[in-house]
Amino acid sequence: MNTAQDHIYGWATPGATVKVHAHGVFIRDIGTDASGRWWTHLGFERGNAVVEAQQRTVGRPWSGWSRMVVQQLPQMPPPSINYIDTSQEWVSGRGEPGATVKVHVHRCSNT
Repeated sequence: MNTAQDHIYGWATPGATVKVHAHGVFIRDIGTDASGRWWTHLGFERGNAVVEAQQRTVGRPWSGWSRMVVQQLPQMPPPSINYIDTSQEWVSGRGEPGATVKVHVHRCSNT
């Protein structure tokens, strides 16, 4: 599960239908592709959500449930901004390795 985008994905029997629940509430049925991969958007589920999935193929009953509890990751600390004065045409600072820092300058936005 990718909690940054609230997507869940997995593999099942190719051509099967996967039923997904979050917090015990039906989300949707999803078809698998030729390799059995499936994915769906869950909405805005967060940490400690219980996500369940089961699969079914034509002519066979639904499988048992597969369950996962979404682990909430701790919030990242804010990035730092180095000292800026009017003689500079650039902004610099530090953030978490691998993170994206969004910079707003006079109602403009650059990543």
